[in-house]
Amino acid sequence: MCAVEVVSCRGLSRTVLIMRKTSVALSLAALLTLAACGSDAEDTSTTSSAPTETTSSTETESATGTESIAPATYECTDPLAGDPTEVDTYDLIVCTTLTLADTDGYVTQSEMTDSGVTTLRVNTDPFTVEITYPDGVVIVADAGSAWVQQDGEWQKGDATSEDFFIAQATQVLPTYRNAQNPAITTAQIPEGTTYQVEGTEVIDGVEYTILTGMFEDSGLTSEVRMWIDDNYHQLKSVTTSTYEGENPVEITTEYLEWDVAQDIEIPEG
Repeated sequence: MCAVEVVSCRGLSRTVLIMRKTSVALSLAALLTLAACGSDAEDTSTTSSAPTETTSSTETESATGTESIAPATYECTDPLAGDPTEVDTYDLIVCTTLTLADTDGYVTQSEMTDSGVTTLRVNTDPFTVEITYPDGVVIVADAGSAWVQQDGEWQKGDATSEDFFIAQATQVLPTYRNAQNPAITTAQIPEGTTYQVEGTEVIDGVEYTILTGMFEDSGLTSEVRMWIDDNYHQLKSVTTSTYEGENPVEITTEYLEWDVAQDIEIPEG
């Protein structure tokens, strides 16, 4: 059963699909959304009609056995330059992905309707991830292993486990490593998808462009708002999704630290 009653597990899974198509900064929200449904969450894989660049090699995550596309040559075309009223999603995500990949590390907090706050910490070199869920469950992962802390005890991640978090732990590292790879973050963007420029807002002395987009997919309607500066650092995003008339789900993700290396400890064993 879903831990959240405001929308069906099927609707939540489709929310994940929309988020994967619209903003790399919502990767954490995607995991948070799936966690709300536990092992009932359905497969959200899809094919893409968006243009993508081919790559000649792949890299394998030793902790999971899953493959991720090796980065190709991408360049930010600066789609926010010149005060546009509309921005191509593909161009925007290339820029935000490259900016994210250039950081030493970062911290985000995501909050979903009626589900509390989830905190993500990512260190770039060595690539290490830590997620702390509202119920106190902690997942940590590096290139060698993934671990889950539940009720004060550490257990090693296992993709075949019937425990949702133990199985999910094996997907954490590739999820966030892939979030820094434009070949992957742009792969499922529908052709012609755009964001509208709503305006600007100065926060802590920095001017951010506010972008909004409305996306529909098989009964799910999602409105996404993002705050992005001139360097394509995404400060925060808010996604409000409604599935076939059910109560809306809102997911807010904010960056608390940016370009700061994170000291994440991995259990031995």
